[in-house]
Amino acid sequence: MTVSRTLILGGSRGLGKALKALIPDALAVSRTSTESIDLSKETASNSVLTLVSEYEPSRILYVAGGGPHGPYFQKGIKSHKWAYAVNYFTPIQILNDLIEKSYEGEFIYIGSAIAERSTSDKSLSYSASKTAAKSVILSYDSKLLKTKVFSPAYMDTDLLPKGSWPRMECSELVIEPSKVAEVLLNWLNDQNGNNDSRHFDWIDRFDYNLPNHKDL
Repeated sequence: MTVSRTLILGGSRGLGKALKALIPDALAVSRTSTESIDLSKETASNSVLTLVSEYEPSRILYVAGGGPHGPYFQKGIKSHKWAYAVNYFTPIQILNDLIEKSYEGEFIYIGSAIAERSTSDKSLSYSASKTAAKSVILSYDSKLLKTKVFSPAYMDTDLLPKGSWPRMECSELVIEPSKVAEVLLNWLNDQNGNNDSRHFDWIDRFDYNLPNHKDL
């Protein structure tokens, strides 16, 4: 296994694009990349395993994620199924398959420090699937597979509307993807013996206080 090789799952925009800029030789895949994989499909894990076999990465970053925003029952069930597929079922299936294949590298899942705390009815499928994935991934025996979860705050991308309350009321929690990528890689590459934790929570780590907001 080549130490320097990184596979980014979900690398077309936001954090995935920022990570690719910092790791030029990484292989970044998405629905629109040359190595095209739709991570919402049941066949996604098989495609990822094929790439792992061919590319032999020592680190896999699962960056893909998303979900509908708005009152739960005003959104179609198809949108909620997509959110659970991308945020939960696909990464968990990949983990199971990697263990069966005796993968020896790291698997890092990108969570969401805010979604993991949220009970808003406008982000239920996103928050629930992200929280469930974090719990399952951190429950994996690290002797079977080295797993970590990195949970950033909101990121400053076009997925966060200009007039949204975080931008208007809590701008310190809206972080440039390039900054998030830098912090993530520094955490993963910490060689000073201070990186025993398997979960990086941006809000706890930087001692932010979340506002008491109904949409949180």
